[in-house]
Amino acid sequence: RGAGDRYIVSDDGGALREASSAGADLDRSVSRFARAVELQGLELDHGVIRSPFVSLETVPVAIVLVANASKELADHVFETWRVPRARNFKQLVNSLLRLEFPGNKVREETLIGSSNKPHSFDNVIELGGGRVLVVDPVLKDTNSINSRVVANLDVQAANHPGVIQRLVYDDEDHWRADDLSLLQVSKVPVIAYSKSAMALRPLKLAA
Repeated sequence: RGAGDRYIVSDDGGALREASSAGADLDRSVSRFARAVELQGLELDHGVIRSPFVSLETVPVAIVLVANASKELADHVFETWRVPRARNFKQLVNSLLRLEFPGNKVREETLIGSSNKPHSFDNVIELGGGRVLVVDPVLKDTNSINSRVVANLDVQAANHPGVIQRLVYDDEDHWRADDLSLLQVSKVPVIAYSKSAMALRPLKLAA
């Protein structure tokens, strides 16, 4: 960006945006990388790498420097920051359900709660006889816990005939007792993932 003989080259936050979209945990500050970027004559401000003002003649050099710094930052994020297992947990639950209920299509569906608000669920299974099983994975994250508790509580209060709800959490993820207690507020049975196949077996046999 710029005009005349004053230009700034920036990655517009591309490095961290790519890392975030791939699931990297960006909750912590990225200021730790600022010094490394400064050593290259650049600056890191709120996740954006940019050059100082440069002349038109040096724009190509600045582009190369910013592009390389952006790539290095993205690579460092992937190498050193934990990619949350939570993102894959939803896929894990979905895969398990497809194995456990091979004759029943696992689908996404929206259910209306007692508040008339629609809630989306990733794993809805037709059991037959007018019954529907909703298996909702919840992540060890405040936003996920709150949203899934509210959604399940609202749908539970709607008293849809034949709707069976279950919440599943990853018991390998070291949940705190108070977070597990919060799941109980949903009034939906809560299942540890390691025991989910056994817990769902009666419903599978009755399907």
